[in-house]
Amino acid sequence: TGPCPIIIERTYEIYDGCGSMRDSDIQIIHVEDKTAPNITAPAAKTISDCKASIAEVLDETGLAFTTTSTTITVATFTASGTGNVGGTLTDACGITSLTYQDAASTTSCPTIITRTFTATDACGNESEDEQTITIDDTTVPIITTVPADITTTPIEGCDENAITAANADYDFSTSEVDITS
Repeated sequence: TGPCPIIIERTYEIYDGCGSMRDSDIQIIHVEDKTAPNITAPAAKTISDCKASIAEVLDETGLAFTTTSTTITVATFTASGTGNVGGTLTDACGITSLTYQDAASTTSCPTIITRTFTATDACGNESEDEQTITIDDTTVPIITTVPADITTTPIEGCDENAITAANADYDFSTSEVDITS
């Protein structure tokens, strides 16, 4: 693939003092790049956030979430700073293709994304490296509004069922109840 190998034919000719060629020979030189690009994916990243989708959270990494191989530029890959990719990439003969692809875990918390970067040089040599992105909601929920205690006017009744009868919004339960906002 690519322009490899390069084959050079160098011709040597020998002439006598009168300008007549007396002998010639051909030297064949093979030049081939067998060294794959040197790629280092960005450092692992942990994003502590609770967002509606993976795509919203991954804006912090400089690249959109994608499960299909997507081409990016070397400049995009090597850009550093907040919201940029920040990888490193070198090759003696030049990079002809740089792609990335994401795979997300199926668990809900934390979500772990493995982002695979693949670099290909002009001779078809290929290297991969992976970045791990962990999305974890580390914010502890806080109860901000609790109904007032009922102490001044007791609920009239003989058992716990009186709670439901007095206030239909709060059923009595002896087991844990999920309340969503």
